[in-house]
Amino acid sequence: MTFFQKLGICFTLCALAMNVQASCISSIPSTSPTTRFIDNNNGTITDVRTGLMWMRCSLGQTWTGTACTGTAAQYAWADALAQAQASVYASHTDWRLPNVKELVSIVERQCAYPSINSEIFPATPTWYYWTSSPNVSGSGTYVQTVEFSQGTDGADDKAPLNAMWNYHVRLVRTVR
Repeated sequence: MTFFQKLGICFTLCALAMNVQASCISSIPSTSPTTRFIDNNNGTITDVRTGLMWMRCSLGQTWTGTACTGTAAQYAWADALAQAQASVYASHTDWRLPNVKELVSIVERQCAYPSINSEIFPATPTWYYWTSSPNVSGSGTYVQTVEFSQGTDGADDKAPLNAMWNYHVRLVRTVR
């Protein structure tokens, strides 16, 4: 883990401790405006730009019809893959971990803490999320992650020794 990744973790933990609310700058163009998504009224949302269907809540949370409740679960990477493969949600069985480009596509660049459209993806933790993308410059034990405090991507070990490095999961499926 690089110095800057560790520094980002420190900032994220400080923000969580201070209960920082999302901060958005309207003069920055929105990268994931609400108009880009279709609400499927079943806890999923379809991105008309990418043709991807997303679960509105992170795994571990429950969609109430208006919000995500509960605590987003954290998984080791192998467990995240297994959860995706076993998921049946909104009558679909083809859920998967997104690749890094897909997950970055829902980052909202005008916001931080969290750096996501909170109307579309409510209660998103400002922590790391797994992707299915390997880190091609690494030893093969690292995969790409995306963190939603500031919307950055990086790489982390698939099998961390400490459960603190287990991350969240938001599942996706291709609809076109």
